[in-house]
Amino acid sequence: MIVKRIRCKRGRAVSKPRHRHATDTIDYINLPHKKSASEHASDTVSYVLDTEREHVGRVLHSGGVNFVSSTLAGRRAEMAAHASSATRSTNPIRHYVMSWPAGERPTRVQADLAAAMFLARLGLSAHQALWAMHDDTKFLHLHLIVNRTAPGGGRVVTINRGFDLEVTHQAIAEIEQAQGWAREPNGRYEMRDGVPVMTEQAKADHTNGVAKISTTARD
Repeated sequence: MIVKRIRCKRGRAVSKPRHRHATDTIDYINLPHKKSASEHASDTVSYVLDTEREHVGRVLHSGGVNFVSSTLAGRRAEMAAHASSATRSTNPIRHYVMSWPAGERPTRVQADLAAAMFLARLGLSAHQALWAMHDDTKFLHLHLIVNRTAPGGGRVVTINRGFDLEVTHQAIAEIEQAQGWAREPNGRYEMRDGVPVMTEQAKADHTNGVAKISTTARD
């Protein structure tokens, strides 16, 4: 499996047809000055869950945790409102993608469990999160968006002291082992006695000052 935190370059031009696919989803992370926190959250939910039904059949399954509402519209509104309470941050939302190799197709139960394990490793199990499994490419992938705003509102949680990619790779190692997925050949972590441990190659790369964390998702 591969994991990626969605990003885009500042000022990147995007055509109108890709407004929902790219600008509305990715710009909220990298261009927070363009939109408010609530707008960022709302746009991201729209893309991940395809609320406008622009791509019929793309979303195989969706889920979420820590919402009062059980409807998509209600959860979207809740996340937008809660994100806006983070007055010191216009970017409290994180958007990640987990991607499976060709031929591997998790069930809905496995997708939900993968999302729960991922959130737990990030230390955000109590936070608002939504996810959706997409099949619009040859690699099945799970989009997950999480609101870093603390459950009580206001404060935004910093994941792993700002090094969130490390814990995301740890989560992938845990999910691969728990669900029996093929391990990525250059995976940064592997499981040893039930604990994610950095591989010897990753340690060597770190020692030599080489950043080889794979962040190219199959989406």
